[in-house]
Amino acid sequence: MKKQMRYIFYLAIACIWLAVPAQAVRADSEYNYSKDNTAAYNAEEVFTISENLVISDFFNKPVYFSVKEIRIKEGVTSFDWDILATGYFPNLETVTLPSTLKKISYNGFNYSDGLSKLRAVTVAKGNTSYVSVNGCLFNKSKTLLLQYPAASGNTSYVIPDTVTKIKSNAFVHADKLQTVTIGAKVDRSQLKSIMNQLRHINGFKVSSRNTSFSAKDGVLFDKKGATLLLYPNGKGTVYSVPKGTTALLKNSFYNSRIKKLTLPSGLKSINKGALSTCNELTTITIPKALTKMDVIDIKNLKSLQTISVESGNKLYKSYKGILYNRDLTKIIFVPQAYSKSSLLFPSTLQSLDLSDFSMKNAREIKIPRDLKTFFSYNQSDMCFSRIVLENGNKKFILHRGSLYNKEKTELSLFLKQEKAEFPDTLKSLPIRLIINGGIKELVIPPKADIAGGTLNIYDIPTLKKVTLSKGNKLYTLENGMLLSADKSILYDIPQDTKNLILPDSVRKIEMMLFYNRDLTSIKIPKSLTDMRIFELRYIKSLESIEVDPDNSKYASRDGVLYNKELTELLYYPIKKQSEAYTMPDTVKTIYDSFSMIRNPYLEELTLSKELEYKDYNFTGSSSLKEIQVSQGSTSYKSMDGVLYNSAGTELIAYPYQKSDKSFTIPDTVISVKGLYNAEPVSINEYSYYFEPHTNPHLETLTIGKNVKEFFRIYYDNPVWGFENLKKIIVSDENQNFKMDNGILYSKDGTVMYLCTDEYQNPVLTIPATVTKIPTIFYQTLVRSGKVKGIEVEAGNTSFRMESQSLYNYLGNLKYFTVGDTEYPRDIVYD
Repeated sequence: MKKQMRYIFYLAIACIWLAVPAQAVRADSEYNYSKDNTAAYNAEEVFTISENLVISDFFNKPVYFSVKEIRIKEGVTSFDWDILATGYFPNLETVTLPSTLKKISYNGFNYSDGLSKLRAVTVAKGNTSYVSVNGCLFNKSKTLLLQYPAASGNTSYVIPDTVTKIKSNAFVHADKLQTVTIGAKVDRSQLKSIMNQLRHINGFKVSSRNTSFSAKDGVLFDKKGATLLLYPNGKGTVYSVPKGTTALLKNSFYNSRIKKLTLPSGLKSINKGALSTCNELTTITIPKALTKMDVIDIKNLKSLQTISVESGNKLYKSYKGILYNRDLTKIIFVPQAYSKSSLLFPSTLQSLDLSDFSMKNAREIKIPRDLKTFFSYNQSDMCFSRIVLENGNKKFILHRGSLYNKEKTELSLFLKQEKAEFPDTLKSLPIRLIINGGIKELVIPPKADIAGGTLNIYDIPTLKKVTLSKGNKLYTLENGMLLSADKSILYDIPQDTKNLILPDSVRKIEMMLFYNRDLTSIKIPKSLTDMRIFELRYIKSLESIEVDPDNSKYASRDGVLYNKELTELLYYPIKKQSEAYTMPDTVKTIYDSFSMIRNPYLEELTLSKELEYKDYNFTGSSSLKEIQVSQGSTSYKSMDGVLYNSAGTELIAYPYQKSDKSFTIPDTVISVKGLYNAEPVSINEYSYYFEPHTNPHLETLTIGKNVKEFFRIYYDNPVWGFENLKKIIVSDENQNFKMDNGILYSKDGTVMYLCTDEYQNPVLTIPATVTKIPTIFYQTLVRSGKVKGIEVEAGNTSFRMESQSLYNYLGNLKYFTVGDTEYPRDIVYD
């Protein structure tokens, strides 16, 4: 029932905020409220209530911005405090309760909008249920603290000794409080309420008669002083937990800005969550007596640089700022901000995983005596200037300064060196381990496979020369190219290769060969039948591909790569310097259109008559001016250089460089997905947004009568561009869209899509019918810069204005602020 009430309330409060006009304050009169009163509120500062009320009585009522005082008259016996706590009276300063009031009810609504300016609550003499003391509201016996006036101006407050319970949100908005004294009868059952409301203060005091709490230097403890309950976040960034403390309670330092924390030797327990959000903490010492600790909480502290352990702890030890088990045989964790230049470990360590370390500053490493297993997953920057192997180690050996297993069949760590030579026994040469080793000359050992993965030997940035050691039977070198010994497989080519002529013997090209290579041409011999076509897209300068006519799998025409039968266009060179291209009529599919649409020279494209229907994203091209279709196509047709499906119901591609200033979407068209494109733009590793890629010449667009799908939709969000578009015209017969005063709406008026240059009113009015405004609308507002104000029409239940900002009806999501110069984007999180 409460959830239903909350929903109804928030729906109503949205309408209220939207419906309120500007108010001229009237301090000389009062507004008498009752359920039957039809008189208009006229910005009176005093608001009187003469009957019992609940929150639902205020649904669909206005927000009373000007009210500073509420007087509940004699005769009223019950009142819902949520009326004050929510957004109806945002500037309320004083409340007067009558002697007849017997019940104050609470339904648990959000207190974020109300009571922030409350200075005092007054209760009339003779009230048998409630009393006020210095503006603070209590029940009559003063055992329940109901409301502290947040704007009282006091910096300290003493909770009376009679209080046994503190109401949830009693101290809401009490941000000016610095010191609070806990009264004699407040017990541990109220700790959650205290934590939630008073964590921000500078310090606590506790009545000497309280049997549950004590305070030490402003920090809240249990009565015995053994458990630290709450560290006030306003206290400071340096703190020493006093002697005698044996435990830190869960959330005791929640969101603390503590930077230096000293723990006493007798501390036994750090409960889960006690320190988990102390992300400014740089160092910590584990006390001697500690036996309980959530390791993950400490490990995840973002600023922690070092951890130490007091001598005598039975579970842990530390060495050089890293936490170990008691025997120093296993690393428990490495602090997240650990940044030593020398990685030193105890002799007893048996297993080491360098993936746990930040390697940015590491220059030197010492491999301990007892180390048996070594891991280095996902590390490509771990080349060291010095590697030391402690005497007595039986599992590893140094060769030319680098670390290997004892048999020298596996490379574990590489020493930076200009000439890299390896033992003849090496079975695998992992490029990721040596890529940042400063290598100028690489000698490939006789038995080692090149374990590159996504890396190849010529990806080593400093590499100038590659040679093979004597007796190498796995590889051969020809003009710098690394090939299998029988020359049937091509593994790598030098970075400076421009024109790649493959030997006639090559049958296969290994993966990732073309990544980060600056080739301009490739000649494919008749023998090659195995290569990753998709990887050709990584070549940034390729102009042509030529295939030997006798090749059984591939063919080329005019520098373009096809399958042998010419039924599939495999690759169009990204820098092919031709303004026009016509596909052979035999082509049915395009394997990868990426390089074609990225080619900066291609202006006119003619599709083959056999090409099967598919959206190849030709709108992504920045150079195309027209797209034609060979006669006889059953999949496509072209009209005035614009590409459609054969039925003319879908506009597939409107060329980016088509120079016409106006365009009318034909009446046959239902879907207009190809009018423009959108490109993903990365924000960081995990998120991105879509940037529109639209024709820069188009100024006037006419939407035909049958158009239903008009926008490109990405992850449920429409994208739009056309910065130079000045006018949109919608056919009168269209049943899905309409234009009104320069704004594009859905036909039923529930969605506002775009604001064009035709809109001239400096004040934008959002009609009552509108329930949705996509992000693209606000983008057009920012681009135009014409709108200086926004109004929401009375009766709209989806939006509200607060100051110069537009919010959703609940007021917890801001869409747009007048004057914004950056438009909001729909962020996609991966």
